[in-house]
Amino acid sequence: LCPDKNWLEEVHQAFPPRALGKFYVYGSHYDGDIDHNLIPLKIDAATAFGSGEHDTTQLCLEMLSHSERTFHSILDMGCGSAILAIGAQKLWPDANIIATDIDAESVRVAKRHAEMNQTLNIHCACGDGYHLDLVQNNAPYDLIIANILTRPLIAMAPDAAGVAATNGRIILSGLLERQIPEVRRAYEKNGFEFIKQNIQNNWACLLLGKIK
Repeated sequence: LCPDKNWLEEVHQAFPPRALGKFYVYGSHYDGDIDHNLIPLKIDAATAFGSGEHDTTQLCLEMLSHSERTFHSILDMGCGSAILAIGAQKLWPDANIIATDIDAESVRVAKRHAEMNQTLNIHCACGDGYHLDLVQNNAPYDLIIANILTRPLIAMAPDAAGVAATNGRIILSGLLERQIPEVRRAYEKNGFEFIKQNIQNNWACLLLGKIK
C-alpha cells in the first residue's frame, strides 16, 4: 500500500513561488501573498513543463525582463505552457502574440494559461513550426522566442530569418553552453548578429538581432 501523503503540501514544496527577472511566478495552488513589486505570472500546478523550474525558462524570462525595447509583434515558437508568451504579453500589453507548438496538449495548456493570466492577445495554435499559416500570416515579427532544443534551433534558422523583421530580435534557448558556437553559426549565416548570452548551470540563452 502507498503511504498516505498530503498531496497539496507535496505540490507546495515542489513548486514554490519564485522571483524570475521582473516576474513573480507562482502555481495555481498558491494562496499566499504575491510580491506586487513584480509582475504576477500564474502557472497550473499540474503542469509538468514550462513551470519556470528549468534553467532555460528562467534564462528566457530574465532576457525578456532586461529588454530595452518595446515589441509589437511577437512569436513564441515551441511555446509549451506559454509561460514566455504570457510574460511577453505582460511586459508589452499591446503586442500581438502568436504562440505555437507541435504538441496538441501543450497548446491546450497554453490556452488555459493565457486565460488564467488574462493575457487575451495571445493566439495559440498547433502545427508545423514556422510553416503554420497563422505564423506566416502574422509575419514579420520584431521578437521571436524559441526555447526548444539545439537540433531544431539549427534546422529552423532559415525559417526564423524568413519571418523576422529587419532590426528584430530573437531569443534562443534550450541549448547547452558548449553548443553555442554551432547555434550562432546557423543564425549568423541567415542574417542575424550576436548581441549577448546568459549562462546558468551549463544551459545557455542567446539574444541575436536581424540585420538583413
